[in-house]
Amino acid sequence: MSGQTNKNTETASYSDLKASDEAHQQHGFGHPLMQKGPRQLVIFESGDGAVLRDVEGKEYLDAMAGITVAHLGHGRTDLARVAFEQMSKLEVSSNPLNLTNSNAIKVCERLAGLAAQAFPDKITGSRVYLTAGGAEGVEAAYHLALRYWSKSGPLDSSVGGVYKKQKLISFRNCYHGSTFIPASMKPEISDYGWKRWMEGQPKEVYDHPAHRMFVSIDPPHELFLDKSKMKEGENVGQAAGSYS
Repeated sequence: MSGQTNKNTETASYSDLKASDEAHQQHGFGHPLMQKGPRQLVIFESGDGAVLRDVEGKEYLDAMAGITVAHLGHGRTDLARVAFEQMSKLEVSSNPLNLTNSNAIKVCERLAGLAAQAFPDKITGSRVYLTAGGAEGVEAAYHLALRYWSKSGPLDSSVGGVYKKQKLISFRNCYHGSTFIPASMKPEISDYGWKRWMEGQPKEVYDHPAHRMFVSIDPPHELFLDKSKMKEGENVGQAAGSYS
């Protein structure tokens, strides 16, 4: 079957794709009922620059840049060609301990140089830690700061473990990521557009706990944190840091 194309998927109608979506895909930040709600499911098929096109030919301005990862635009054949050439040579390799690859070295050198140019008075001798996405980057920054203030301290010093700083400061009404620590840094409990998606549904459907549990769950740290011990003005992530 390698190299063959699924003709059924290519020629499927909108209604066929919608039915398949409801049966097989769980969308992020929501209950499956959202996919069956009154609002029409939008199924993208192609993109060109900042414009997306759905399976029915309607065009949309992609102000979100995909899911904030397509800032260079859609349909870039030049980037696709570079990716193809690199994947034909080496698609991935490990980098723990004494392992790496030539392109990882080159990109880290370039990023370190750009950082030094942007912040000449603050960044010298910078090093780059590569991650797979934003949430993983936030997690890495959290662990690095926690280790610095609670264990190691500055290199070649004897102050490691002296400060014991564990609380986090985060912006309100921001999305920091979906993994454990980034999600816990959001102080507000968000319903991710539940009201908007449930327009037209009966009240009993909107209020049913089996539905709302998917969109109103407390941030992860609240599952393990005694909120009665939170100090005035603390958000969940700050208070949870005290329990680390």
